[in-house]
Amino acid sequence: MENTIIPKLRDTISADFDPQTGRLLSDDVLQESSDLTDFEQEVFAKRTRRLLQVTDVGDGPRDFDAHETILARHLQLQDNRIYSTGDNPGVLAYAADFTTDLQKISEDVIRRAALQAKKNGRNLPADVVEALQTLDTSTLRILLNSAPRNQQAAEGRNGRDFHLGLTADGIEVYAVPVSSLRYIRSKLVSLFRIPTNGHPLTEDGEQFRSSLFGQSAHSAQEHLVPLWRREDDNEEELDTFLPTVTEEEVAYKDAPFCNRRVFSPNVERFLDQIESNITCSDRTVRVQIGNTPVRAYRVKNLAEIPGGQWGIYANVADGNGRASGYVELNKRLPDGGSIEDPSQRSDQDLQPEDRHLGVSVRILPRE
Repeated sequence: MENTIIPKLRDTISADFDPQTGRLLSDDVLQESSDLTDFEQEVFAKRTRRLLQVTDVGDGPRDFDAHETILARHLQLQDNRIYSTGDNPGVLAYAADFTTDLQKISEDVIRRAALQAKKNGRNLPADVVEALQTLDTSTLRILLNSAPRNQQAAEGRNGRDFHLGLTADGIEVYAVPVSSLRYIRSKLVSLFRIPTNGHPLTEDGEQFRSSLFGQSAHSAQEHLVPLWRREDDNEEELDTFLPTVTEEEVAYKDAPFCNRRVFSPNVERFLDQIESNITCSDRTVRVQIGNTPVRAYRVKNLAEIPGGQWGIYANVADGNGRASGYVELNKRLPDGGSIEDPSQRSDQDLQPEDRHLGVSVRILPRE
């Protein structure tokens, strides 16, 4: 039997649009949205390079950090991925910061490849050329979702409204809750609210919003509610939606090693605090994780941490020129130890309430 569904859809669309270009066939002059800047319209008009989701829906892999770094460094820019928050919805703030840095990772690889090709008098590799074209003609769209159906949200029975943050690199980040964007304040150029009620792409009461709302800026941009723009508003006005992070906190913990990445609103200041409180005899510093103090060696990398001890250091791969950033706080396995033994993992040194994401991290004075 001949499939007539697609031809019927094409005929319906063709009555108003050119199906090859999407151009409106009406004689009316196309009106650009007065609510969007030229930059916003340019980004929203681009095709999706890849859709990257970190969500509380499903049971996908959780350790996106290393996986996505590998893809970005190998210029695999069009591979859609869905990761799970598992039982750590607080990971979304780190996910926002990490995933919006992926493009810079790829750009750095492209620059280094170009310098190497020029130095040796040869053409750019084909995958580098393709990556350049991909970055120029498309955008990364990220969707971060933690929307428990607890029926208590003030914005309706099916949860809080989504928000859309647009970065200066032209990356779209759709997020619920909006606090998921707090680590990328300095990257944002625009912030929008996406009301659930009345969304033109679905019916009111939609529960599976994370499957759809990432299309809002393209298919329903008239439904976006502008909240803040860097070119028009000041940082204090952004505080209304995204309060500034003022203290260091655990942003990410990998599995199964439980190595921690500590977010700092001012990495240089934090490293100075560490240096100022080092015990000279053994180069250790006291670090309080939540309410639990541990003693950590001030080292340059994981390999320098003595077996069975904690260490703290800045990762050379994190150099991005921003004031905010990350410091590694890890415990190395005992010499001859095994990760299969839970008693040897760093979490066992901490009180149960201090093992979670979001707990504060403080440098204690020298004894």
